[in-house]
Amino acid sequence: MKRAWYAYVGNFLGDEYNAGSWVKIPPHSPDFPGIPRFECVGTQRLCAINACYAGSPQFNINPKSPLSQNIQIYISQANVNSVNAFPQFGSKYYLYKKSV
Repeated sequence: MKRAWYAYVGNFLGDEYNAGSWVKIPPHSPDFPGIPRFECVGTQRLCAINACYAGSPQFNINPKSPLSQNIQIYISQANVNSVNAFPQFGSKYYLYKKSV
């Protein structure tokens, strides 16, 4: 499935597992291919996820619901660990936390 980057806009504990609490981030800059353009606003913990979408990307502002099991695991890990990106193995991250 195709993936896109989504920013967290939820307000309540537990919202991070709801696909409706994430909105699509504009595509990456041509100067930095593969790195999304986003600011971490509205949260002290979670910032962005790279999640699957259904249908056409220009019409879907939220990721596919429900979020994948792996993304849900990364969210759980991010809530209890101090590292800023998940997973911590390999070179591709699927979740970023806000830098404090």
